[in-house]
Amino acid sequence: MSTATEQRRPPDVRLPGELRWLLARLRWTIRAYAWLDGLATAAIWLGAAFFLLWLVDWSFEPSWTSRRAAMLVAAVGAAAIVYRLILRRTFARLPRASLAALVERRYAGFDDRLLTAVNLCGRASPEIDANATDSNAIDADAATARQAMLAQTVAEARQLATAVQIRRVFAGRPLLAREATAAVLALAFAATWFVAGDALAFYLQRLAGSPEPWPRKTLLVVEGFWADYALVVPPPGQAAEPEQVHVYTGAVEVRDRDAKSSTDDDPYVIDAGSGAQATFDGDGALELTPVAARSATEIVAPIGDRSRFAAVAAGGGVAVLRRTVDCLWRGDARAYRAGARLSLGQYELISGRAELVLNGGTRLVVAGPAAFEIAGSTKLIVDYGRISVRAPLRPAPFVIETPHAAYVAVPIDHLRVVRGGDVTLTVLADPLRVLPEYVEAAYEGEGGADGRQMLQQEAAAIPGRDEFQRYTLSMKNLLGSLDFEIRGGDGRVSGVKIETVDSPKLVATRAACHFPKYLVDERSGRFTPREFDVAGPLELPTGTDVTLHAQSSKPLRKVEIATGDGETKTIDVAGDRHEFAYAVGPLDRTTALFVTLHDTDGVANRDAIAVQLIAVPDEPPRVAVRLFGVGSTITPNALLRLQGEIADDHALNRGWFVLDVAGEDAATHDLTSKIAGQRRVVLTTEPWRGTDRSPSDAAVGNEIAGSDAATSSETLDLAAFRLPSGRALAEGDQLMVSVRATDRCDLRDKPALGEGDRVPLEVVTVDDLLARLEAREVLLRDKLATVIDELERTRDALGELKLPADDASSTTSHRLLGPQVERAAQNSERSRYETTTLANALDDIGEELATNRLDTSQRRGRLAEQLIVPLRTVAAEGYPKFDARLSTLRTRTVAEDQLAQLRRQLAALNAGPNAAAAATNNASPDQPTATTAQTIVQRIAELATRLANEPPIEQLVGDAQAAADRIVVALRGVLGELADAGDFNQLVDELREISKRQQQLRERTRKEQQKSLLE
Repeated sequence: MSTATEQRRPPDVRLPGELRWLLARLRWTIRAYAWLDGLATAAIWLGAAFFLLWLVDWSFEPSWTSRRAAMLVAAVGAAAIVYRLILRRTFARLPRASLAALVERRYAGFDDRLLTAVNLCGRASPEIDANATDSNAIDADAATARQAMLAQTVAEARQLATAVQIRRVFAGRPLLAREATAAVLALAFAATWFVAGDALAFYLQRLAGSPEPWPRKTLLVVEGFWADYALVVPPPGQAAEPEQVHVYTGAVEVRDRDAKSSTDDDPYVIDAGSGAQATFDGDGALELTPVAARSATEIVAPIGDRSRFAAVAAGGGVAVLRRTVDCLWRGDARAYRAGARLSLGQYELISGRAELVLNGGTRLVVAGPAAFEIAGSTKLIVDYGRISVRAPLRPAPFVIETPHAAYVAVPIDHLRVVRGGDVTLTVLADPLRVLPEYVEAAYEGEGGADGRQMLQQEAAAIPGRDEFQRYTLSMKNLLGSLDFEIRGGDGRVSGVKIETVDSPKLVATRAACHFPKYLVDERSGRFTPREFDVAGPLELPTGTDVTLHAQSSKPLRKVEIATGDGETKTIDVAGDRHEFAYAVGPLDRTTALFVTLHDTDGVANRDAIAVQLIAVPDEPPRVAVRLFGVGSTITPNALLRLQGEIADDHALNRGWFVLDVAGEDAATHDLTSKIAGQRRVVLTTEPWRGTDRSPSDAAVGNEIAGSDAATSSETLDLAAFRLPSGRALAEGDQLMVSVRATDRCDLRDKPALGEGDRVPLEVVTVDDLLARLEAREVLLRDKLATVIDELERTRDALGELKLPADDASSTTSHRLLGPQVERAAQNSERSRYETTTLANALDDIGEELATNRLDTSQRRGRLAEQLIVPLRTVAAEGYPKFDARLSTLRTRTVAEDQLAQLRRQLAALNAGPNAAAAATNNASPDQPTATTAQTIVQRIAELATRLANEPPIEQLVGDAQAAADRIVVALRGVLGELADAGDFNQLVDELREISKRQQQLRERTRKEQQKSLLE
C-alpha cells in the first residue's frame, strides 16, 4: 500500500530505447569517423613527407644527420595527427545532449524535441507534501502537467527518430577527399615500386642510414675539393708487414676496425703531405707510426696518358672499370673488360693495373695482386693490395676497410684563398657520362652577397681521350667568403665553400752569419759570429755561412724557397709554428731567394718575398807605391826606396819586390816590413836632406799614415841583390821593377795578387848617371835664367807707370795704371811657381844621388845650401813680400784711375753732350757714369782727400822694385853657382873624353902589337 507521499509524486518519464539506440549509434559512428579521418590524414602526411624527402634527398643529398632530423620531424607530425585526430577524438566524452544537438542541427524537424527529451527524461520529479498549502497544490498540478507535456514531446521525438539516417549527420566529402588522397599516395608508392623499384629501394636504404650517394647520369666534381691518398695493405702471408697510408691532399682518419684501441674514439688524422705505418699487436690493437710520405707513383704506377677510356656499358652497377693495363682477373675475363660495370661484390686482381670510377665519383687505381670488395659507392673493403684513391667532395666520406683498420677520407669542404685575390672555380664533368648543357653556380656570401652565374665551358672534351670536361668560373678581387651550390644536368655538388683569409707575411728576418776563418779576429771582435736584421739587400763577405731565421704572421705548414738558378727547396714546418730556418750555406756569389709561405689555412702569399744576399768579393790588395828618388837610370849599387801604401779590405799576407831583367828569370825579394795580418801598411822614407819638401807634402803623408795604418820604411839594396842566375846587376841591364802583395783570403784556387806600377829602369855606370844629372842641371840653369829675365822685365814695367795729367779740362783718354800692376802680380805668381819647380827638380837630383849612393858631402852641401835652400827661401819669403808691395800699389793705381776718369767726365759735361757721351764710352766698366756734375765733383773731392793721406805712387813703385831686385839678386846667385858648376862639369866632360880617347888609343896599340907578333 503506497504512502501519501508516493501518491502525491507524478510518475517519471524515461527516454525510449529507440532514442537511446539512435544516440549510441551516433556516438560509435563519430569514433569510427575520427579513426578513418585520422588514419587518412596520417597516411597523407607520411606519404607527402616520404616523397618530399625523396625529392630533397635526390636534389641535395643531405647528410645522415639531416635525413634523420627530417624523418624525426615526419614522425613527430604523424604522432601529432594520431593524437589530435584519433586518440583525442576516440577517448573524448560524448554526452547525449551533445549528440542530440548534433542530430537536431542536421534534422531541423525535431524542433528541439530530441534535445528536450534527452535533457528532461530520467530526471526525478519533485515530491508533493501532503500537508502543503493550496498554493503548493497548485504547483503540483503544474508539475503533473509538465510531466504530461514531456511524455508528449518524447513520443513525438520517438516518432521523428524513425526517419533519421546517421550518415547524413556527417560531412562525407572531406573524409572521402582524404581517403582518396591517401589512396592516390598508396597507388603512387605501388607504381614507384613496380616502375622504379631500384630507386625506391635505394631511397629506403638511405632512409635506413646508408651513406651511398645517389647514382646520377651526370658526374660533377669540383677541382681541389677531394682527398688524394694511397694505401699499401700486405698480403695475408705478410701480415707482419705494416699497412701504409700516404696522404697528398686533404686528410685521412685512421680508426681501429675492431675498436680495440683508443684511436676509435680519438682517430689519428693524417694531413696532406704526411704518411703513417699501421702495425697491430697480438690482440690486433692498432698502433700508428708517422713516416715520410711516399709519392703515389711509387705505390701505384700511373696508367699512361695514351691509354684511352673505354665506353661505359649500359646497365646498373656501382662502379665502372675505366681503364686496364695488363690485367689478369680471377673469374670470367669477359666480365672485366674496360668499360664494364661492376656491382657489389668481391674481386681479385692477380696482376696488372685497373682504374675504377665509383658512382660517387671516387677514382681508384688498383695494382695487382689485390683482393677487394666493393661494398658501396663510398665503401671499399681491401684484403690486400696497393690502391691509389681520389675521393671527391660528396655528402658521405669514402671509407676503405682493411683487415684491421678503417681509413676514412676527410674531403675538403672549403677552400681558403687570399683576401682580395683572384679565384678560379673549376668544375669537372665525366665525358663518358651525360654531359650537362650548362653548369650553374649559385652562391651566398657574407653581407647578403648572393648571386648565380653560369660557368664557362672550356674546349670540348672528347670521350675516351679526355678524363674530364672542364667548366670554370673566374672571380676577381674576392673579399668575402662564399658558399656554392653547383648544378649541371642531374648532377649536384653542395657544401662548396671558399673562405678568404689574410696571406702570410714575414714579420722578422735575421741572418745568422759565420764568416770565413781568414776574416775572424777574436781579439778585436771583427767578423765573429753574429746576426743581422734583413730589411733589404744584405752585403756579406764571400764565403760567409748564412742561415736565415724568419718569423711569419701566421702559423706555417711549409715554406718554398726558390733560388735564382731555378732550384726550389721545400721546408716542412713541424707543429704549425710561425718560425722557420733555412741554411743558405757559404755565399759564393750574390744570391736572390724568393720565399713563398704556405700557412695552415692552405694559402700562400700572392707575390714571393725577395731576400737578397749580396756576396762582396774579397778585393785584391791595393799596391799604391812608387820608387822614391829614382829616375829612368840607376847604378848597380843603388838603394831602391819605396813610398806609398799597401792595403787590403781585410788583411794582407805577403809583399815582395819583383825584378824582371831581360834574359833572366824574374827575381823576387820579400819586403822586410811587417805586412802579414795588417790591413794597411804605409811605406815612408827619410828625404835625403832629412826634411820634407813642403808643408803640403807633410800633410799628405800624415793623411796616408792614418791611425789604422802601420808605418815603416822599405828599401832594396841592389849591391847585395843577386839575380836567379847568381850574378849581380851590371851596366846595360834593362829591368822592370814592381811591388806585389797578396791577402789572406783562402777561398780562391790562387791567391789574389795586387801589383803596383811597373817601373822600367836602365842600369848605367856612375859616370853615365852623373853626366845625365849634370845635363839636367844645365836645363835647370837655362830655365832659371829665363825666370830671372822675366822678373827683371816685370820690374822695369813698374818703372814706366805714369800718373795722368791733373788738367780737368782734358777729355783725352790715358793708359790705365791698375791693369798694368795686375799683370805684374800675375807675372810674380808664375815666377814663384817656376822657382818652386826648380827647387823640387834640384831636390829630385839630390834624391837620385842619395838613391845611387853618390850624395857626397860636397854634392850634398852644394845642392842643399847653395841651390835648393836659396830657391826655397826666395819662394817662401821674397815673393810674398814682392806680392804685398804689388797689392798695395794695385789699390793705389785703381784709385788714381778712378780719379782721372771722374775728372774727364766732369770736363766732358762742361764741354757739351757729345763730349760727355765720348767720355762716358771711355769710362772704366768698374765705375758708374756720373749723371750730374755735382755728384762727380763730390766724388772727386772724396778720392782726392783719401789719396792725399797715402804715400805717393812713386814711393810705392820704388818699394815694389826694391823687393823685385832682392829676388833677382838671390836668383842670380843661384844662377851663378849653376853656371860655375856647368863650366866645371864641361871641363870634367872634356877630361872624360880625353881619357876615353886615350883608352881607345891604348886598345888599338895593343891590338896592333898582337897582330905584328902573330905575323
